Amino acid sequence: MTIGVKFCGGCNPMYDRGKLFEKTKEAYPDHAFEMADDTRKYETLLVICGCERACADTARYDFEREIRVSTDSVPEI
Repeated sequence: MTIGVKFCGGCNPMYDRGKLFEKTKEAYPDHAFEMADDTRKYETLLVICGCERACADTARYDFEREIRVSTDSVPEI
């Protein structure tokens, strides 16, 4: 499965979002991850937010399921 990844703008990062992304990729080696492209459809869109506001806008993306993360814990995919 290819998972689209969207990062928030980083205005108030409370943890290293890039490090969480790397840990998530390591935890799910059977999945392909790519920066979300608004011209593709995704089964899953992983939204990595740097704080609890989790205000990243995903309106322009086409996806079936969204996983929104706002802590440094690897999400369950």
